[in-house]
Amino acid sequence: MGEGCHDCCAGFMRCLSRIPCASLIAFVLFGLAITIYLGSILSAFETVIEFFHYDFNVKGVVVPLYIVFLALAAFFIIFAFLTTGETRKEVCKKECCNVTGRIVQVICIAVTWVMNFIFVIISGVTLIPLVIFLLMNATCQTKFVKGLTNCITLETIGFHPANNTICGKTASDFCHKVGEINQNIIAAYIASVIICISLILFLMAMSANYVHMKDELAKDDYEDLEKQK
Repeated sequence: MGEGCHDCCAGFMRCLSRIPCASLIAFVLFGLAITIYLGSILSAFETVIEFFHYDFNVKGVVVPLYIVFLALAAFFIIFAFLTTGETRKEVCKKECCNVTGRIVQVICIAVTWVMNFIFVIISGVTLIPLVIFLLMNATCQTKFVKGLTNCITLETIGFHPANNTICGKTASDFCHKVGEINQNIIAAYIASVIICISLILFLMAMSANYVHMKDELAKDDYEDLEKQK
């Protein structure tokens, strides 16, 4: 009974050692955050386009980006499974395979670093519309919604359409749209920060796997030298 339980626990730990926990957490965080970010950006842009009657296909830009980012994240997690624990030892036994694996790992680290740099910039840039729409929403709440005025001059809050002043139901619709866009941008900003955190986790996991692969190759070379003595 005791030996059976011990074997069961040992088997469970061996299976667990094959799971790249850090990369898996990073993958889940990245997948959720990129979905929220691009979904929020898409919703915000579509609201602006609908209200001001612009002609621009936002989905044509957002959907391909979403597919590319998810494909990269999927490749990262698959490669993480192949370079973790016992799986790494089985897959990367030969020197040529180990070297190839480390080269791919370096490429993944470089791509992840570039992505993280881009999203750090995006997080900063997202603060600009966030502040703008917070101020616009505050203007709507203090002036129009509370009944201090029946009209809103769009030029004073950064818009320069043909019809500069909107009143009545149009102004009410505008304030409602501003509230929606404000919520979307807040969600997008939080998601962009989470994306940066998830990419840092990916970088840490990839760097650790690279070191493990390098150490195992050095260990195998040392064992071969010992056998030759």
